[in-house]
Amino acid sequence: MKKKTSKELLMESILELSETRTMDKITVKDIAANCGLTTQTFYNHFRDKDDLVLCIHKDFVRQKLEQIGENGYSYRDVTRDHLSFYWQHRQFLLNAILHTHGHDAYYLSFNRFAVELTAELICKWHHLEKLSDELYTYLRFYVYGAMQLFAAWAYEESPIPKPEKMDYLLNSIPAPLRPYLLPEEQG
Repeated sequence: MKKKTSKELLMESILELSETRTMDKITVKDIAANCGLTTQTFYNHFRDKDDLVLCIHKDFVRQKLEQIGENGYSYRDVTRDHLSFYWQHRQFLLNAILHTHGHDAYYLSFNRFAVELTAELICKWHHLEKLSDELYTYLRFYVYGAMQLFAAWAYEESPIPKPEKMDYLLNSIPAPLRPYLLPEEQG
């Protein structure tokens, strides 16, 4: 049995606390105490609570995007798993979206991260120096729109994921970007 790291315990702690309290009512002290750790241990891993909130989603997305190409895993699989992640943690994510503000607002920080990571990986997968301005703009459009849609689904408590919703999301990828994210579907 694998022993959980302090970082994993802190992540689980805020997920648990966010089920019953709004993000603005959860303190670093609460997070650490809930999993039997100290605030110093918290600060050994995270700058602040917003950093922890964002880290949970960033780690998941990074891991999934980096799996593309392994054993037939594709962007379609990433989208399915991302929808499942949102559904499984919808209360936490909705809480983060509604109760973080300013330049560190969850949705802004995550969008910036997702665009940059996806752009970096597209370049790696397709042996590009960098994305053209056009592709980068399409990528931003798609990522920001997808995040808004995920938030709306969580807010409306829609049953996520449904296969047709995954298809809606994938079909909304702008045509010039599709060959870079879904090369296996190009004829």
